[in-house]
Amino acid sequence: MAGAFYTDVRALGEVDSTNEYVKRLARSGAPSGLFVWADSQTAGKGRLGRKWVSPPGENVYYSLLLRPGYPAEKASAVTLVAGMAVAAALKELCGKMQPEGQAGAASGDIMIKWPNDVVIGTRKVSGTLTELEMAADGSYFLVIGTGINIAQTHFADEIADKATSVLREFGQAPERQAIIGAVMNHFQKRYEKFEAAEGMEPLIEEYDSMLANAGRRVKVLDPHGEYEAEAAGIDGRGRLIVTRGGGAEERIDSGEVSVRGIDGYV
Repeated sequence: MAGAFYTDVRALGEVDSTNEYVKRLARSGAPSGLFVWADSQTAGKGRLGRKWVSPPGENVYYSLLLRPGYPAEKASAVTLVAGMAVAAALKELCGKMQPEGQAGAASGDIMIKWPNDVVIGTRKVSGTLTELEMAADGSYFLVIGTGINIAQTHFADEIADKATSVLREFGQAPERQAIIGAVMNHFQKRYEKFEAAEGMEPLIEEYDSMLANAGRRVKVLDPHGEYEAEAAGIDGRGRLIVTRGGGAEERIDSGEVSVRGIDGYV
């Protein structure tokens, strides 16, 4: 799988966190394109400081190192590209494996809840944590860490109503290596467009077609106060465009803000 874009691909057994592992290598000079995946994590992390439970033998956990040439303020939108790659990979593989007439999920149910959570129907199957670290000389690197629930069937009580796995939804699941290969391929194709444009402009139409929130009422969980609005799509910086009461349009950055459905997770 390694090539010009993926300079070093490593498979690990147990690790504290694939993001932490890659950051340690990045600080020692590892090149852009380092891709690491693990069978399990003892200290997996999600967005906003949440823990990502990472049992062995069931799911996919990986991190990618990038050393971009574009300004750091444009880098946060890369997390949307990561979500697109997962959604596209699962659509490709799950669409092939589902027998005609089988009850349960369909590949069309695989969507993105802004900014990068991948959902099947109304439940989360994948999430991404993107971390940026600056050096003293002003350069920086990105570590994009993703977890995908593949064969997990039991979830902690606090997430049982909003988490799922490919196996639970489709009754079967692709091999983890096949999913990793598909994600890597889909990410590279989209990231090259993102990098050339230094933003989401060439990917907006495709992203919006995957966006589960589009055209729906959402609850914006802002540290300064939550509110309801209607979601439209994204702009070139990856911000979610919403319309509040009275027709006022706002553009939301993903940093410390989350979006939920009015009656559930999506």
